[in-house]
Amino acid sequence: MAADPSAAAPRIAPPSLRLRILLFLALPCLLLCGAVLVLASALIQSQSARLFDEILLQSARGLADRIEIRDGRAEVDYYYFGLSSLPSAPGEKMFYRIDFGADTLGGFGGLPLPEAPEPGPVAFYATDFAGNRLRAVRLERWIADGQVSGLATVVLAESLSGRRAFSARILWILGGSSLLAGAGMLAIALFAVGRGLAPLSSVRAELERRAPGDLDPLPVPAASELVPLVTAINRLMAQIRRHAAQTRQFNADISHELRTPLAEMRTLIDMEEAEPAPGTAARLLELNGAMARTIGQLLSLAHASEDAALSEAPPRPLDLAGLIREVASEAAPGIYAAGREIEIEGAAVPVRIAGDAALLKSALRNLAENALHHGAGRIRIALGPVEGGLAIRVADEGRGVAAEALPRLGTRFFRAGARNRGSGLGLSIVERVAALHGGRLELGNLAGGGFEAVLVLPWPQSARPRGPRGP
Repeated sequence: MAADPSAAAPRIAPPSLRLRILLFLALPCLLLCGAVLVLASALIQSQSARLFDEILLQSARGLADRIEIRDGRAEVDYYYFGLSSLPSAPGEKMFYRIDFGADTLGGFGGLPLPEAPEPGPVAFYATDFAGNRLRAVRLERWIADGQVSGLATVVLAESLSGRRAFSARILWILGGSSLLAGAGMLAIALFAVGRGLAPLSSVRAELERRAPGDLDPLPVPAASELVPLVTAINRLMAQIRRHAAQTRQFNADISHELRTPLAEMRTLIDMEEAEPAPGTAARLLELNGAMARTIGQLLSLAHASEDAALSEAPPRPLDLAGLIREVASEAAPGIYAAGREIEIEGAAVPVRIAGDAALLKSALRNLAENALHHGAGRIRIALGPVEGGLAIRVADEGRGVAAEALPRLGTRFFRAGARNRGSGLGLSIVERVAALHGGRLELGNLAGGGFEAVLVLPWPQSARPRGPRGP
């Protein structure tokens, strides 16, 4: 025998709600922190570049201040190793060049000038010298003393390692601070999520501690977000309680209705064994038919009492006139066998409504059987409009029902008159079906004699069935 592959497949646990909330909180925070770090990195590099450029410019001005006119010529009192006294990052390489007119007064004569000098006395630029990538500043100053005057040009350059190290240190500090802040935020989020889910844990604990038959409503939680969930659970519990009550009622109804005919059948069988009597077999068949009819009516009533019968699925279009013709065709043999007649009015053309065809057919069948078993003369089924809907009238030509019994018709197991051997369920079924479809059942005696049951249903555009109105 081949093994079921689905049985061997491992079951994947659904993701934790706590984990999902943390992910929804953490991912935006990580993205935000990443964006902040990127922006901070760009800002730090920009600001540090401006800071170092300002320091470089101030150092170049210090060099320019050392240019003097002596004996009619320009001189600079400075040497390379004196650059160590200038402000710069540790380990930074610095190069300088001082020109006066066409002459180089000191420094590195090969230190490049800007290729496209900017207008004005100060210009910053990037260049390469002695295998180093440099950031340089060119400073121009007019020098005049007596008969000697000219344009002095000072170029001061430094390597970029110090700038990069400075930016890296700040970024490391910022990144470490962000990690610590993120860890703190995660800890706070874990605590907050745990506290936030505490009401949900309380609901779960309340459900777990209950006995299997405990269907009392859950207490409404303090958290407003859980109110719809608890309300839905309580609504489901109410439906389960109602279904359980209907099941118990159904079992009690079966026991109530079948006890008497079963006892009578047993008595007849014992009498038949002791002393055969004429008519016993016919009576047994009559009891068997009555029992079958009662069981069918109980099942129909249970079906009509189901909340989900019409509320879970949308109603389907159906031909009400066709249902009437179908029920009349099924009931006709029994009616004619009893020496009576049946006629139909207003059902020649289709009449479309929305509803449950099985329930409506059961209601029409019970109305026809009620007229057959409890009425007399011709049975008339008529379909026609009334105010607010459509009416199905089922009438007979019997003696009708006593006025004091009319209000109780439709009550389960009520029989109008001692001679009535029915179950007292038929009209209860019809009333339930009418309520499910948003309609009503009207019962009364006719002025000229006879009894009439009127099943009123809403117009087609408003014929959507509704939930039951109680047992």
